[in-house]
Amino acid sequence: MPFLTTLFTLILLGFAIVLAGPLLAFGAGVAVMLGCGLLWFLPFLFILFSDRAGGLEKLGWILLMIFFSWFAWPFYFLLAPICRNDEPSARHYHYYVSDRRY
Repeated sequence: MPFLTTLFTLILLGFAIVLAGPLLAFGAGVAVMLGCGLLWFLPFLFILFSDRAGGLEKLGWILLMIFFSWFAWPFYFLLAPICRNDEPSARHYHYYVSDRRY
């Protein structure tokens, strides 16, 4: 009787492994697709939260990225201005120089 129980358990385990294979493959496929989608969307996030370009200029770069995909992203880093002086969010570094001598 223990032989039949062991045999039945092994047969059920074999069926479980055969049935779990497609489920695991489906889960791995979904994970890879989500990872690729995030990798594709990452340059859009970089442009949206960047200080290099203003409002309409950012829109132009995003539209360029939509129509020309990743080919526009290197051009953004090469051609977008580093700092815009006409915007209040431009970074200006001022150093205080004291005339007092000790």
